[in-house]
Amino acid sequence: MDEPAPIRLIPDAGRRRPIRNIYDIQREIGESPTPEIKADRTIRLGACGMGMPLLKSHWQLQEMKPGEILRAESSHPFAYSDIHAYARRNSEVELIGEAMEDHTIIFYLRKKQ
Repeated sequence: MDEPAPIRLIPDAGRRRPIRNIYDIQREIGESPTPEIKADRTIRLGACGMGMPLLKSHWQLQEMKPGEILRAESSHPFAYSDIHAYARRNSEVELIGEAMEDHTIIFYLRKKQ
């Protein structure tokens, strides 16, 4: 199976449609490709906020080998823009997929080679 390519990241806040609620996030995710991705690790973050989805994902990725994929699940709406900003600014991580199940946002992050 071919490795999934990085997805389109949401632009910085000044250059994108506003994300005000979970329905805006669903709209954005609906515009992204949804390849079949097998994760090497999964982290369930629940509704934790205040940057914790980002920090816990970062800590998990630090322990992973290049090429491995992390599936991060969060039901906190701010995780969406936080994870996108993290992937945009971190040269060691690629956001390769995202999905939504019920009100849980699922991110697939690959540690770069």
